[in-house]
Amino acid sequence: MPKSKRTRALDISQKVRKAVYERDSDDGISPLCIICKRGDMLSVAHYIPRSLSGLGIEQNLGVMCIPCHDKHDHGYPEERKSIDRLFRKYLQLRYPDWSEEQLRYKKD
Repeated sequence: MPKSKRTRALDISQKVRKAVYERDSDDGISPLCIICKRGDMLSVAHYIPRSLSGLGIEQNLGVMCIPCHDKHDHGYPEERKSIDRLFRKYLQLRYPDWSEEQLRYKKD
């Protein structure tokens, strides 16, 4: 069964995933967690989650280690708030015109 337009928009393509890993590395080769700077057990996290229609675009994504990603998704409210604040600041520094409005899927 083909994926819906929304599902495709929220998924992270291999091209975008590669670009995010490159962006989030100090040397262009070895990515680090954008929260704690750990270099192992890495994944790509959505700032605006897919459950809230967060797009799979570079401006909505960051590399996180599994522990930080888990806290971002399921941590105590104060942990999530702290990580979200750091995540937001990180993305704003890389994309000067960054806006949360641009990160959500909008039905045509």
